[in-house]
Amino acid sequence: MRLLILSALALLALGSCIDTPNADQGNVSQADTNWMGEVRMTKGDTVIRLCGIGKTYRLTGPDMDTLAYRYVHARMNTGQWMKVWCYGHLGTISIGGLIDSALFAVKFQHLDASLHCDPIPDVRVAGDWKLDDADSLHPRDIHLHLFPDGTVTMITDLNQGAPMEEDGTWGMDVENRVNVVWPQRLQTMLFRWDGSTLVGSTSVPGRTVTMRKLGDADQMAGAFGRTARWLAATATAQGRPTEPEDLQSGTALADLFPTPTALQALRAQALDTFAMDTESAALRLDAAATVRDYVLMMRSVARR
Repeated sequence: MRLLILSALALLALGSCIDTPNADQGNVSQADTNWMGEVRMTKGDTVIRLCGIGKTYRLTGPDMDTLAYRYVHARMNTGQWMKVWCYGHLGTISIGGLIDSALFAVKFQHLDASLHCDPIPDVRVAGDWKLDDADSLHPRDIHLHLFPDGTVTMITDLNQGAPMEEDGTWGMDVENRVNVVWPQRLQTMLFRWDGSTLVGSTSVPGRTVTMRKLGDADQMAGAFGRTARWLAATATAQGRPTEPEDLQSGTALADLFPTPTALQALRAQALDTFAMDTESAALRLDAAATVRDYVLMMRSVARR
């Protein structure tokens, strides 16, 4: 019976193929190269979602019998996604008279059912998401700023002092779930996206975490905005005209303050703004090299 299943899968994958370049695909190449993605085999359909870019293609080619054999032996659930490595090229196939793009697997390399591609940011989901919460006993205001580049900032205001901020990364996985990863606490939050809300996949009894989109993600919100406005004003005063919106987390301070005089002026202001003594300045301030380093110090000051 297992041999019959394997044969059927291989025939479905290999059926009705036309190995020609697809004129509608801007990055199609017939040159064989290495590919990495997540593959799923179901009755009559085998697809691969490429790691890094998220594009989905039908998967076929001369080495599909090997891949089908490995997939069936590794599968735990029907339609399970698994990470696969193969060698091949893009082209098109004809199915029922319809042309579809496909990845032709010339040589199967490896398959691992326990691994998956990293989540990929989706510009449709990027934005400022606010917690939909009506708890009058414990009022709170929580915003998730999901930026198009895959970074995220969460700002939590519990109305008990300065808001708390945390940075992480986010993206969509192969199951179309929004993964929000917080590396400092080794935690991942999972959400379902329906176009207007993000609904958490975990909840406490009787409550579900729901977030609603307010608009675009705001880079100037929170400590980054305060720091960017301060650094831009200081750099401008030192002869380098700068707009806060031009700054990124990785912007080098040496680019904003290229002379020893400009850097000394910044340091003098920072000593006062961050209320640092000489020892603290030597440990943290003198080691700061980017805008992000100053943002982290700004957050520390706000939480004192």
